[in-house]
Amino acid sequence: MENKTNNKTSIVLGSKAELKKFLERQDVSSAIKAMAGKYLTGDRITKMILLAANRQPKLFNCTPRSFLDACMKSAELGLDFGGATGQAYLVPFRNGPLSKKHNRTVLDCTFIPGYQGLIELCYRGGSATYVDAQLVYQKDKFTYNLGSEPRIVFEPNLDEEDRGDVKCAFAAIRLKDSPYPKLEIMTKKQLLAIKERSKAKDSGPWVTDEPEMMRKTVLRRALKYIPKTPEIEQALEADNQLYDIGLPTNNEVGLGVEAIKERIAKKRKPIVVNAKSVAAESSTKQTEQTEQPMAKEEPTAYHCSHCVKDYEGTAKELVATNVLEDRGEGVLTCAECGMEVEPIMGD
Repeated sequence: MENKTNNKTSIVLGSKAELKKFLERQDVSSAIKAMAGKYLTGDRITKMILLAANRQPKLFNCTPRSFLDACMKSAELGLDFGGATGQAYLVPFRNGPLSKKHNRTVLDCTFIPGYQGLIELCYRGGSATYVDAQLVYQKDKFTYNLGSEPRIVFEPNLDEEDRGDVKCAFAAIRLKDSPYPKLEIMTKKQLLAIKERSKAKDSGPWVTDEPEMMRKTVLRRALKYIPKTPEIEQALEADNQLYDIGLPTNNEVGLGVEAIKERIAKKRKPIVVNAKSVAAESSTKQTEQTEQPMAKEEPTAYHCSHCVKDYEGTAKELVATNVLEDRGEGVLTCAECGMEVEPIMGD
């Protein structure tokens, strides 16, 4: 959708006045009414749009189509994207091709769920009776037990005006009919490693709301313990746009999940693990393989099907930089979502 003013087409929203005109267009107002549902009314959506733009002026440099699409994705989930509640954010990313074509800054608007939004969706799903994510500071009291009887004791030091630097973050989820909570704990180093892999590390909520983003990071990991509703899956899929591993991370191009999948599909190589495939080689190669053991090829990258990402590097390198976690017995998991990753062989 494009914003037409004085019979000319604007590639960006432009200003608050132009945004209001854009919202008053019949096709746009109809789209907003169609967004309304159980949790948000059309008027509430319009107010959130204006609030989000006032909170983040760079949104005025976004294309109308991407802006309305991002609002629609958040509204479909019933999440407040105005930015004040922490449920969701509208984040602008530079659109390199359009900026070059029009010789000006053109941004694409992207919907990103916040940690409060993920908590809201967990409760709506009905499987969780308690969900929380907190930051622990150096002067707080914090102890925990894992194993068969997981437990956390957390006492924020509210007597101190400055509680010190962030020490770690934890998320706790209690499921129905479960006597113990599901716990996830991440150190500050692990949290910052995730931030460094985000293409929004220098803008958007990682700059304006870093504590909330840290809480969301540890909560995302904890979500692997609960049954995921379509709404939670949709929110996580949208959040994955922040972490395009192996793609541009300098805010030049904001690629969606489908673009990521397409890029991955082009560069992934088939891995021969089936004995029948080996037997299909020529008789000469079969003889060579029988006479001389084949050197074991080390994977040069790993793929997480849950996050739809490729992680480039050897297992040792990726574990050392907290991108992957070694679970033992040859099992590697994604540090972000906790799911097992697949090896990708080189050319």
